[in-house]
Amino acid sequence: MIEAAAEAVQSVEAQQVEQMRVYWQFVKGRLSNLGSASSTKIHSNLSLLVPSYKGRTVDELTAFLEVMLAEGLVTKTEKGNWKIIR
Repeated sequence: MIEAAAEAVQSVEAQQVEQMRVYWQFVKGRLSNLGSASSTKIHSNLSLLVPSYKGRTVDELTAFLEVMLAEGLVTKTEKGNWKIIR
């Protein structure tokens, strides 16, 4: 029973990450053009500039960026900012 609940939570998290992939090009462009930034700053940029992003949270963005880190697309600086890997 506990395992099924844990799998359901992981499934929801995986779905949220997949839904965030539509914003990757914006995040990539933002980090490429303006340099490293915190999750909060990227979230603010997305909220202001991408209407379909409204309603997303900083936590969702951070989880997505952690996946991008695991995929080798971004790195995290000592200050906790995200940086694109060129």
